[in-house]
Amino acid sequence: MSVMLQNMSDIAKLGYNLYFSRKNPDLLKYSEGTISRENAQYIFVKALCEEAARLSGIPLKYEGKLDFKLYNNPTFKYNFFNLIAENLEAIIPKVITDSFDQFSEVRNLNFGDKPIFRITSPDLFVVSKVAYGTTNVTRQRLDKRVLELNPTMRIVKIADDMYNVLSGRAEWDVWVNKVAASMVAQIKIDMYTAISNSYDATNTNFMASGSFTATTFNQIVERVRAACGGAQPVCFGTKLALAKVLPLQGWSPPNGYPGFMSPNMMDEYNNGGYLGRFMGTPLIQLDQVVKLDGSYNFAISDNFLYITCTIDKPVKIAFGGETFIFDNLNNLPQDQEYELSFQKAWDMGILSSAQYGIYQVS
Repeated sequence: MSVMLQNMSDIAKLGYNLYFSRKNPDLLKYSEGTISRENAQYIFVKALCEEAARLSGIPLKYEGKLDFKLYNNPTFKYNFFNLIAENLEAIIPKVITDSFDQFSEVRNLNFGDKPIFRITSPDLFVVSKVAYGTTNVTRQRLDKRVLELNPTMRIVKIADDMYNVLSGRAEWDVWVNKVAASMVAQIKIDMYTAISNSYDATNTNFMASGSFTATTFNQIVERVRAACGGAQPVCFGTKLALAKVLPLQGWSPPNGYPGFMSPNMMDEYNNGGYLGRFMGTPLIQLDQVVKLDGSYNFAISDNFLYITCTIDKPVKIAFGGETFIFDNLNNLPQDQEYELSFQKAWDMGILSSAQYGIYQVS
């Protein structure tokens, strides 16, 4: 169990396990055995309601329904929303850390704090040849670079029939997980947009485009390695982007020369969709995400390969303040639709003391 999970409350652990159990069903295994997702959902909602009531000094044994007077109690709502917010605070940074730990630096700040990232340029000093006794050369300073971010509030508003909430049919766990997944998806879109916007086709030393060739790929890799003081570069990309990283020659059995593509490599490519390493450079998959506009188009280009060293993380992300949750219960509309608004602030940008390259493969 990670340190993060150890520091969570029991409620947050339940929500955390529910969210990540879609990829790891073992999270729903307990000492008494594996429980179904439906049972886990009921246990989570029950714990959420009873803990909010306990913190409010209100006796409650949840049996699948909520009393309107109880739910409209300001103290109960305050504690109830805080518990939901705690779940979101546990889930969102964890997803970003797990998926982009080698790619992004994350800071969690209070409201009003200025997220400022400072680095020293990786460029080395110029060494000049002079005559003995000569010191009259151009002075060189450390080139310091600064990135100041401005966390902007983002909002997700959801709605359900008021009677579903009171009857226990409101799926609180689904709400929490879907809000978290939606915010994470938007963060991924913002991240890849920032990376793609940093592409400069005029910088041919670290940027290239065209059909994939091993020579061009290795030129960028070696340029990045040299600029990073010999550190090992890695290549990031979506699954479809990494699938384009292939040797030029194939294997022609039974008597053909195997070339660069061995049977083991072909098995690895077939099983995983891409090679785990290409000519010494590790290939690491970035999760794809679809646009949230209903088109389901991919939000991340499958043509970009990002080559960087992990000595510094190019993407800087700042979360500003805590998660806010509001409802409309005091101003319930005539259709008695119950609304919840989730708000969280963040901003991101690109700044790295380590050079990175981008290969746009057609």
